Amino acid sequence: MSDNMDLYPDLNLGDIIKILKKKDGERLNNAVYSADGVDVVCDFSYKDDGDFYHNFDIYYKNPKSKNRPTVIMIHGGGLVYGTKELNKQMGIYLAKFGFNVVNISYRLLPSVTLKEQFMDVCDAFSYIYENSYKLNLNADKIFLVSDSAGSFLTLAAFAVMKDKNFRRIFNLSARNIDISAMVFISPMTHLLESGSLSLINEPARCGLNDEEKSFTDNILKAFESINLPSSIVITSKEDFIRDQAKSLKNFLEERDIKNIFLDFKKTDDYPLGHGFPVFHPDLAESRVVLNEISDFFNSF
Repeated sequence: MSDNMDLYPDLNLGDIIKILKKKDGERLNNAVYSADGVDVVCDFSYKDDGDFYHNFDIYYKNPKSKNRPTVIMIHGGGLVYGTKELNKQMGIYLAKFGFNVVNISYRLLPSVTLKEQFMDVCDAFSYIYENSYKLNLNADKIFLVSDSAGSFLTLAAFAVMKDKNFRRIFNLSARNIDISAMVFISPMTHLLESGSLSLINEPARCGLNDEEKSFTDNILKAFESINLPSSIVITSKEDFIRDQAKSLKNFLEERDIKNIFLDFKKTDDYPLGHGFPVFHPDLAESRVVLNEISDFFNSF
């Protein structure tokens, strides 16, 4: 049985985006947290074109140390919504565990194509890697943390980096960067077949040929000849795409890839919905997630 539920029945995509902007605006405006012990440096650019969506932040635990592991965060938003600001609070919390955290934005559908989104994420990874010395980042130990549609783009970008057949299919190229491990929070691995959020399908598939479209049905098809690194997959009983997280977990298990699967139960006190560690990092369950991520990354 599918875990999918329709979060926004009978709404169009524009109305859904307005609701998300309002909810996240309120959340971000009301967030109270301390950045003590973390140096927050905002709005670097990974492409010199003046586009706001090509910016990234760095949250340094120690900006003078190039030895601390680098964590790159890729936000969600259904491919059509969001910026790095959505993940800022969680990124600062992760930095407090001893990491230098890079938090990136990318351009959104339908202003660009899905392939251009793949390229944005690849370009961000390449710029951060190639400029690591200047940015005081460790290029030898890079971890990726993504949520929701950010996980879809992260998987695609990883495939572009690692698989020549995937590069051929999409006519893309990218620098091959070693990634030590990954974290997927409420990951999206394919487009929804029905429901209000299936409204992203048309802009996502726009301009793709039949071979390319097959990967929007399951981005894990890109990993027939390559393996993912060790990973954590995080979901909850109230996650509307929990089935996709379970599919990713099963994929890792079938290939004997080291993984941790965190599946949180429903509580009586507050919801633990889609992407809860990102949107509500102060929750006790989110602290469990942050501790698991820290311990996992420090094991490499």
